[in-house]
Amino acid sequence: PDEHDKIVAYSQGITHYIGRVLGDIKLVPTNINTLGYQKLLEIIEQTCNDSWQLFLDLQNYNPYTSQMRDDLNSSLQKIYSIFRKKK
Repeated sequence: PDEHDKIVAYSQGITHYIGRVLGDIKLVPTNINTLGYQKLLEIIEQTCNDSWQLFLDLQNYNPYTSQMRDDLNSSLQKIYSIFRKKK
């Protein structure tokens, strides 16, 4: 069960988290969608049609999703800092 929770945190947990974030910034289809952008829209479609309760349960009851969110945030900050250094 412990190994399952670790895997789920970095597969389902991160997918639902990113999907909700992308949904929150209101990404929409465009007339110049790339394959990558289309995949992001598919993640929104897949995750944002699930209930908020499922999202909250994935995030709150898996003991490894907190670490996943911390890792994701650290990575986002690290990549973002590259732009700040270039100014």
